[in-house]
Amino acid sequence: MKITFLGTSHGDPETGRYNTSLLLEAAGAGYLLDCGSPATASLVRLNFDFSALRGVFLTHMHLDHCCDLPNLLKHLVKRGIPAHAYLPDPDAAAPVDAFLRMGYTIPSGAAPAYHTIRAGRFFADENVVMTAVPTDHGRGRFPSFAFSIEASGKKILYTGDLSASLDDFPVQAAEEADLVICELTHALPEVMENKLRPLALRRVVFTHIGPRYEKAGVLTLPQGLPFAVSAASDGDALSLE
Repeated sequence: MKITFLGTSHGDPETGRYNTSLLLEAAGAGYLLDCGSPATASLVRLNFDFSALRGVFLTHMHLDHCCDLPNLLKHLVKRGIPAHAYLPDPDAAAPVDAFLRMGYTIPSGAAPAYHTIRAGRFFADENVVMTAVPTDHGRGRFPSFAFSIEASGKKILYTGDLSASLDDFPVQAAEEADLVICELTHALPEVMENKLRPLALRRVVFTHIGPRYEKAGVLTLPQGLPFAVSAASDGDALSLE
């Protein structure tokens, strides 16, 4: 399993970071987790084979996680590639599709397929199993999820965005994971440190880097954690064997 970080910024792009998106690859197939701008262009520059894309999976519908979705769908249907979008909000498909059709004429028989993510196992193919864990980033106003993912004999947890209290951090899924990909924006450093320090985690890679953790190009990670921690940058790739 290979993970490539296409964008690692917080709610706004920064000079060195695009909005949030990462590509998971397993057994020659691709799975896009979140689709912040400019995810499509980033995939093109990677020479990614779009015909290998099994779907795009959104943790929530904030623009920094979804604003490049219509562009990606256009890129796929224009080339006759099946397009599958897994959306956390059942009301999201209609406006996404309307925006897409406002800017592009969909060829006959090439419409994207929209799927609604529900809590629990929501996707499985021969390579990957994904389970959605509800989070409280939306504070009851909209659905938001973390994704627990099994692929190539490994498990990862992608937290998506969490609440500032981190009361919604998926502890069990994190402790079962070989790798936790955790957002680093909404919680204060002391809250992050106090929440993670007692947990039996193996490795944490931080993404969605917020300004309280990176100022003037200087990055400060949570301190005193008894497991390996690092922060991703745009273009970073890691493999789990």
